[in-house]
Amino acid sequence: MSPMTQRSLGRHELIGLQVAVESERCDEYSQVTGRIIDETKNTFIVFDGRHKRRIPKSAASFRFALPDHSTCLLEGKMIIYRPEDRIKKFRGMKK
Repeated sequence: MSPMTQRSLGRHELIGLQVAVESERCDEYSQVTGRIIDETKNTFIVFDGRHKRRIPKSAASFRFALPDHSTCLLEGKMIIYRPEDRIKKFRGMKK
């Protein structure tokens, strides 16, 4: 598999990545930071060090910390897929 970059993030497993939630629609989700511990079609479950928070993908943008110490902002609407389907969909995209 290719290295995780901003362009290839959609093709990779997101569980385990550090994430910051940015939401203009709902203050409840804005400024949540932590590690993704699970993913479903419509949500991420983020552990913030004390609590597990279920964040709807459609309600927010997500800023991921990549292994090369850069960050990548993804709109949640763009990744509303089951994890295995998202990986297949993005695999066909050019690098």
